[in-house]
Amino acid sequence: MSRLDILKSAIQKERARIKKTTVLIIRGDAHCTTKINGKYYSVLSDPVREGLITENISVQVIAKPFSKLVAHKCADQAVDIEVGYSRAILAEKFCKGRIVSFWKKVIKESECKYIIAIFPNKELCLAANQLGVPIADLQHGVISFEHPSYGSEYRKAINKAELPSEYLLWDNNSKAVVDEWCLDKGIKTTVIGNPSFVKFGNDAIKKDNKKYNTVLYTLQWGLERESKDVGQSLRNFLWPKKLEEIAKSGSKHNWIFRIHPVQYPEKEEIFSLIKEFFGKESYDLSVKYDQMPLFEVLQNVDLHMTYNSSVAIESANLGITTIFLDQELKLGGTREGYYKYEKEAGIAIVKDIGDAELMDVKYCGDSRGCNYLPQLSCFNSFIDRLSKGKF
Repeated sequence: MSRLDILKSAIQKERARIKKTTVLIIRGDAHCTTKINGKYYSVLSDPVREGLITENISVQVIAKPFSKLVAHKCADQAVDIEVGYSRAILAEKFCKGRIVSFWKKVIKESECKYIIAIFPNKELCLAANQLGVPIADLQHGVISFEHPSYGSEYRKAINKAELPSEYLLWDNNSKAVVDEWCLDKGIKTTVIGNPSFVKFGNDAIKKDNKKYNTVLYTLQWGLERESKDVGQSLRNFLWPKKLEEIAKSGSKHNWIFRIHPVQYPEKEEIFSLIKEFFGKESYDLSVKYDQMPLFEVLQNVDLHMTYNSSVAIESANLGITTIFLDQELKLGGTREGYYKYEKEAGIAIVKDIGDAELMDVKYCGDSRGCNYLPQLSCFNSFIDRLSKGKF
């Protein structure tokens, strides 16, 4: 967001109408590309919202500043706070603490007892902690010891007041990573399962294990610096040269491409480049795969391939093998701890891009859905906890 955009926003009429609520959920656009009944749906926060409403717990959703998916566009009817936040940013340049004060105002107006946010920033955490309102970070991707947002090396020195008071995690493996530094700080860690898997996974599990000869390729953003070693890069899109060769040699596989939400504004440019690489029609670039819940897409997929996307975790839940192309995920690499448990289980494999047998991977569908019931149980226990006022 440019300074001019912030200024333009700041002079607009205030639109936010914060309602009184028990639980305040704060999310951005990144996880709202899925559409259900014509409305954008957050695959992480909306299952939580729905679970709370089922237990008669009032919920108010606020869109992170500068989000576009707000109000009637979304299933959660998220409140747009862009105007007030823009004013706070401008005021911060002259008076420190105005952004924290803005978040305090939002929290006070809502009278909430508990906050759930997807990767909350420092100012939001400071505001919540100073007001004594518990704030939880809802896991949104891979967590590892090497990750700068979750590894002990990066988090131990940060003041507790600038961090969430609780982490809501997908599994015990992620919990083990954050426990290394959260326990010493007195920060709560709770496994609630992956809300998206809880919501959509059961239908995907019921699918048979027939072979579809279909590969899902998950794209990522911010990989320009990697392009020298891997292949061509175009504005946050990275394409390994080896896959171009496979595609043009008459590969027996069908291909589905799913872009990262951050890449959505550039999707036409990215899809055009893929068409250029393939030179044939054995692929599906339909936007529907980006608007469908991930687990619906995975129903008809045999193999997942990516540079190092956390879709590998969701794929593993359905027994679908992931091929990683990021060589830093190998033992001794700078990201060797990423996806440690998936790699140890053999459901995720790091392969060299030049490997002549890159696509020769055993299908592991026999483990489809083995994690569903444990995750459902954790999710239901969390909702039950909040329904009893245990924030």
